[in-house]
Amino acid sequence: KREEAAKAAAAATKKKAEDEAFAAAAAAKKAREEDARRRAEDDKKAAAAAAQRRKEEEERKKKDDAKKREEAAKAAAAATKKKAEDEAFAAAAAAKKAREEDARRRAEDDKKAAAAAAQRRKEEEERKKKDDAKKREEAAK
Repeated sequence: KREEAAKAAAAATKKKAEDEAFAAAAAAKKAREEDARRRAEDDKKAAAAAAQRRKEEEERKKKDDAKKREEAAKAAAAATKKKAEDEAFAAAAAAKKAREEDARRRAEDDKKAAAAAAQRRKEEEERKKKDDAKKREEAAK
């Protein structure tokens, strides 16, 4: 009876140890699965955050590019306006110079014409004096 009781006790102890080992293995498996689930969730969150960051970066880049294009367009418009103003100024200066040159040429022509008229008057006066002298001389004869 003692031997059977000892065997039964040993069997019960063995069964209890096996049950505890099984329970420990099950708990370890459950913990590993929970860790894996948590890691998968963390990875999913990290991937979503990275995608969001990429999306925000793309949007920021698009805005920056649009701003740069707008600034470039403004600069081009300003440069075009400046060029047009410079060309208008140059054209006005050239027109003024041409007018001044024309005025100078006209003044020179007027001066020459006046000198020629004065010369003609002088020659006419001298011719008239000679004619008068000749007439007086003939009248005296």
